[in-house]
Amino acid sequence: MKKLGIVLLIGVCVFVRDRDQVTKPKINRFNKTQEIQYFLKGKKLFKEGKYDIALGCFKKSLELNKNNADTNKYIAFLYIINKKYNKAEEYLLKSISINYRDKKFADVAKDYNSIANIYLLKKQEKVALDYFQLAYMFNKTENNLYEMSVNNIDIGNIYYYDQKRDKAIKYFKQAINNFEEANKNNGLVLKDKNKISYTYDLISSDYFRKDEYPKGFMLIQKSKKISSATGQLGEDFYKDLTTLKEMQKTLAPNQMILIYANCYPDKVIRITVTKENIGTYKISFKKIKEFIDSVSYSNNIKNYLYAINIERAINRKLLGSDNKNNYLMDDYLAALLNYYLYKLEQGATKKEKQRIKEISIKLYEFLFEKLSVENKNIILFPFGVFTHLSFAALRDDRSYLVSKCLSMKYLHNFYRNTKKIINKRDIIAFGGMVYDPKNYDKDMKKFKEMRKRKKVNFDDLFAYLYMDPKNKNKIAIDNQLLAHLKDLKKGDTVYKYLENKLKEFDNLPWTLQTIEDINTKLVKNFGLKNCLFFVGRKATLNQLKSLSKAGRLKEFNIVYLGAHGLVFKGAPNFSGIIFSTTDTTKKIQDIYLGLQEISKLKIEADLVIVSACDSGFVEVNGSSLNSFIGAFFKAGANNVLVSLWGLDEEFTHKFMMEFCRILFEQKQKKVNQLSYEDILRRVKLNAIEGKFGERYRSPMYWAPYVIYSK
Repeated sequence: MKKLGIVLLIGVCVFVRDRDQVTKPKINRFNKTQEIQYFLKGKKLFKEGKYDIALGCFKKSLELNKNNADTNKYIAFLYIINKKYNKAEEYLLKSISINYRDKKFADVAKDYNSIANIYLLKKQEKVALDYFQLAYMFNKTENNLYEMSVNNIDIGNIYYYDQKRDKAIKYFKQAINNFEEANKNNGLVLKDKNKISYTYDLISSDYFRKDEYPKGFMLIQKSKKISSATGQLGEDFYKDLTTLKEMQKTLAPNQMILIYANCYPDKVIRITVTKENIGTYKISFKKIKEFIDSVSYSNNIKNYLYAINIERAINRKLLGSDNKNNYLMDDYLAALLNYYLYKLEQGATKKEKQRIKEISIKLYEFLFEKLSVENKNIILFPFGVFTHLSFAALRDDRSYLVSKCLSMKYLHNFYRNTKKIINKRDIIAFGGMVYDPKNYDKDMKKFKEMRKRKKVNFDDLFAYLYMDPKNKNKIAIDNQLLAHLKDLKKGDTVYKYLENKLKEFDNLPWTLQTIEDINTKLVKNFGLKNCLFFVGRKATLNQLKSLSKAGRLKEFNIVYLGAHGLVFKGAPNFSGIIFSTTDTTKKIQDIYLGLQEISKLKIEADLVIVSACDSGFVEVNGSSLNSFIGAFFKAGANNVLVSLWGLDEEFTHKFMMEFCRILFEQKQKKVNQLSYEDILRRVKLNAIEGKFGERYRSPMYWAPYVIYSK
């Protein structure tokens, strides 16, 4: 004991001596300042994408202070970008050592997570699994529930793609438990929402497999809410969701809800809800693969395997399963649908038309196996690749599905939140926008002359507007028109894409004709009241916004928008509707109405018609909430009429005029009113019967139009 006291005393004396010697240490403030300057410069260059120069700055910063974990981390990221994975791991391990010494366990977990992703890139999944588990352990030490849930998802994904489904589901469920607990306790802002949403979908597919459909659809509803959330999750996320059994009570005897989900690797799950019962049916993808292998154009279809379902394809590549023979079974369905829809949209040769018919029959057999739809009002709730499919164009040997059923509409979600619209002004319409100010008046004059001579057709108009060499210089887009896209920088790939895309847009004389015809032919004939029409230089975004702000937009029962739409596939948040580039004073206007802006409009319309190409597009792994459909529902619409692909201008004019004519005629009668889906079906049947002309009998023209309802 005495010896211990002497040792301690000596230690204290030494400590005091050393302390006295370093009371005023000589700190090289110049070096410290230089270190920070190099680090900050490196960060700036890193954000600008100047990676080589950034690496030099970070290394100079590290020479002045080797114990900066952040500097090591940035250097590691730069090596990952350059695919020098071993060097990246070396610097991440240094960062881990520093953070562990400083007891920054949350940062240690992030570094282990980064190393795990390196091993995924190196196609060493088992090693990646170990590092994800280490990351989970350190997140658990910090009780970081959100990051624990993300770690569990990463671990589950490895097991999932290794065909160890039960083990994967176990980790996915644990992830969801942690995620929900984190949000309940802390109200965390959503990160990695696509990953979380995808996990809900995978667990729901497991419930479908076990025929536990209420649980499965509860999770799908949560998935949809997460994928559309822009901030914190609200309390309604945790409220009990409407079950299918509750919905069943509201159905009429001839109504049928059909829910298709391709969320199980080798089967489609079809849920059928009628007044009498709720049933599940599993349809094997093997039938689709066998069909693809059997046809002479098999290779044409298989080419689409390389372009489908991008997110999952990337995951497969990261996990070392990018050989085309290892594609999941539902990829074959997606490939077939992509081939079918492309040929349907673009038009086809006589030989290809036969292929379209053959595929349409096969898809009908596949999706409606052991199901009778004759004289039924069908309500569709599609997921995944099925959101792109026009069910109306499917057929058997005799007729199209649209001819067999009484009506068909798409369901937006299971929430019953439709407002009854009464005593409204009839219609407000925007169309005939100015996209090419220089040639606008000339285009419209030429169009009207051609109409008077009755020689105008789509081919003539296309040749004049799109092929005229004098018409090359289209819209002079001011950079400020895209300023609201805050995430984009001038010069970025996405920015350039949007800018160039906008310059391609030509004037749409047929949309002007549609609105003029509604005004002159329908308003007086059917006694429409207090309608508003904005065309040409009056059809500006500022006009729409001012009406919304003043509360006047919500006075209208129907909102009609005939315009160019820009759908940014892969980044739906950038999608928008394009308005006139100049107003009556010929001043440059803000023209781009994005999804976020749409959702903030004050609308109380019973129907919004978005007459624009691809306006019904929904991401394969996304939600209809994150689309034009969801944006207008959020703004207050009850129903939205959209198009699944590109539109023919002249047919759209004929189609919309007939739709509006039947709609207003029904309103005038005030008895036995047809629903919007009834009217849509009637117009499609008119097209099939050749009432719009022989060429328009093809589903290429009439099939893309669908109605989504709340």
